[in-house]
Amino acid sequence: MKTASWVVTLTILSASAACAQLVPPLRDSLLQHWYHQVYFAPSGVGYAADHEVLIRTLDSGHTWTEIANLRHTRLSSINRLAFLNESTFWIDGWGGLFRTTDRGQTFSKLGDEVRNLSYPGRSLDFVGFSFIDVNRGWAVAHNQWLRTTDGGQSWTTGYMFLPKSRAVTNVVMLNAERGLAFGEVTVRTTDGGTGWRAPVDRPPPTNAEVRCIPPGFCVAVERPPRAAHFTTDYGATWRRTETGIASKKEPMADVQAIGVNDAVIVGHRELREYVVHEGRGPGLPTVTTRPSGPIVPDHAYLQRWDGTQWRRTEYPEIETFWAIHFVTATDVWASADTNGLLHSTDGAQTWTFVPDYYRQIAALTPTMRPLVLPTPTP
Repeated sequence: MKTASWVVTLTILSASAACAQLVPPLRDSLLQHWYHQVYFAPSGVGYAADHEVLIRTLDSGHTWTEIANLRHTRLSSINRLAFLNESTFWIDGWGGLFRTTDRGQTFSKLGDEVRNLSYPGRSLDFVGFSFIDVNRGWAVAHNQWLRTTDGGQSWTTGYMFLPKSRAVTNVVMLNAERGLAFGEVTVRTTDGGTGWRAPVDRPPPTNAEVRCIPPGFCVAVERPPRAAHFTTDYGATWRRTETGIASKKEPMADVQAIGVNDAVIVGHRELREYVVHEGRGPGLPTVTTRPSGPIVPDHAYLQRWDGTQWRRTEYPEIETFWAIHFVTATDVWASADTNGLLHSTDGAQTWTFVPDYYRQIAALTPTMRPLVLPTPTP
């Protein structure tokens, strides 16, 4: 009796085989981190965070301090950081909403007992927040808007009256009057958050990644990042552009609005796989699946909008970008690969690797000498 058998072969070309990697591998799994957010000020004060840790530098990455490590506490994950400046920022995810005004030396928990208009007696959880100074902030929670004038200690709230009962997941205020809320729908306010209405023309699609700057310029990038939408009038009207990014093989990691008509998208190009399936037995034909085009190793990319078109830069020596922050047009920080903090002084054309807090620990940790047993005498 003949039996069926299947053989699956995957041929994978590693990035290291094609080009030397800028970010060295980190062998200790307990020290590995993938920073989903980075922020730097012109003074050299900077922060990097993933869902477990938050680290800070005061000297452009020469030395680091660990501000939070959830492996050593009972706190929940770090979901999001919102920076006002190098000293003041907010953290969502440590079992609530917290604020620091002293570069993370101390944190104060903000008032989170907000009246739920739909379900009296239940507290309301924030799903997005935005501050324009140390006291004035806005938040959204399902179908409600929230506003504070005391830094988040107390909140007023009201209904947003969203179309078709859709929910928003974040909010960005550009000044005390104008802002956007977005998620399953995009709505805007021109009266400080009391009233919300849909854009006049061509709103961005559902669950786009939206970034804005105070002059009223915003970029909203689709997922997958096939197209980007721009507004220069605080979200009243939008226009769509093709990014030139492949929809499935080039996932987006981060977006930043740098200036008016200046924005970037970063991510990585995934490896194309070469797969052969062989079937032996009655009724089991041989099937061969090959990708269209050559095998290309994973590598990072950056797409930059110049007001007219998207321009692409690829980095074969970097496997994956996780986050990007343009401090100025030329001073740029990014996170990449495993514990990879990168600095550029030429507008992201070239990068310098900067060891993070955990790599510095690994470098100071002595390596155990191998145990050598003496050869017994015959």
